[in-house]
Amino acid sequence: MNQLKPNDINVFDVVNYLICRLDTSLYGLTNYKMNQLLYYIQGHYIAKYDQPLFPEALEATIFGPIVPIVFGTFFEFALKFIPNDYFCQEARKQPLSDEAKTIIQKVIDEYARLGVYDLRVRIWQEYVVPFS
Repeated sequence: MNQLKPNDINVFDVVNYLICRLDTSLYGLTNYKMNQLLYYIQGHYIAKYDQPLFPEALEATIFGPIVPIVFGTFFEFALKFIPNDYFCQEARKQPLSDEAKTIIQKVIDEYARLGVYDLRVRIWQEYVVPFS
């Protein structure tokens, strides 16, 4: 299996791949939605491979999960679509594994059609606070 170690790529490699794979205006790819998709990508990758795809941490906010460095980079796109020709120079420009691409495509197929609000509600509904 051609599995990457978490430090082989960074979150911006995943972001660049997502931007290339999506029609950003058709799917309404804003900063918030990008971060929501990253949340699902990381979660599905960890669930399947028992390790993170990218090393950057996600943080919980009232607007949903974010990767702070991504949120800051795309701050100007809070309410407008990220252009399809946007390229993150911060990426390590490492190729993604086939396993990573498969997870990303499954997340796109399952979640990209949903709006930001619908994704946020879904994330809140999925979150379960453990009993103490």
